[in-house]
Amino acid sequence: MKQNWKIFLIAPVFGLMAMILPVLLNRPVHWYDSPLFPVIRNAQENIGVTEFVLLLVVGFVLGHFSRMHALLLGGAAVILLPFAALAEMVADPTSHNLWPLEFMFYAFYGAVAAAGAGLAHLTSKWFMQDSSGA
Repeated sequence: MKQNWKIFLIAPVFGLMAMILPVLLNRPVHWYDSPLFPVIRNAQENIGVTEFVLLLVVGFVLGHFSRMHALLLGGAAVILLPFAALAEMVADPTSHNLWPLEFMFYAFYGAVAAAGAGLAHLTSKWFMQDSSGA
């Protein structure tokens, strides 16, 4: 049980890094402004394969170190994104006019991370079966 709270502290940081690291390393040509978190906005506006692969890897790493349900791990990995959007909506109510659609994208990002966690759980079961049969 002690491990669970550590995962809920680590997962959001890893998930956020998976989203913003490609933008920080390869700054887009057009930089979008935002009330509070322009880096997160630019990560969402310029999302590509790299971010999805990184979210999958984050989910896989989280799933390797935790037996928690994959959907919980995926949700924990992206939880800072909707919190950042909510904070920006409070700061500037006109900043997120399409927020329902935006939150559906967050759910999809979480599902990608959950797929990585599920893959980690599945592969660990395979390895356990292989080692017990040998």
